[in-house]
Amino acid sequence: MGLDYGLLSEINPAIILVSISGFGSFGPYAKKLCFHAVAQGMSGGISYTGFPGNPPTRVAVPYVDFSSGIYGALGAMFALYYR
Repeated sequence: MGLDYGLLSEINPAIILVSISGFGSFGPYAKKLCFHAVAQGMSGGISYTGFPGNPPTRVAVPYVDFSSGIYGALGAMFALYYR
């Protein structure tokens, strides 16, 4: 949408912006999409599930997606508290 902190802070200087990126803002994977299954595979978490002799099995509960949202909301709350 072209909305970034610089533009939004001109409209409202007190704005708190939360941005979540699967691979960070810089680096070779910065522009790549990331969601639970990708993060689980890239982190090695998928190697702890399944049964011996079978291929790795992803966890059914998308804990990566849930925890990203929770930590993003917690960061916004701390920013509001600090302000």
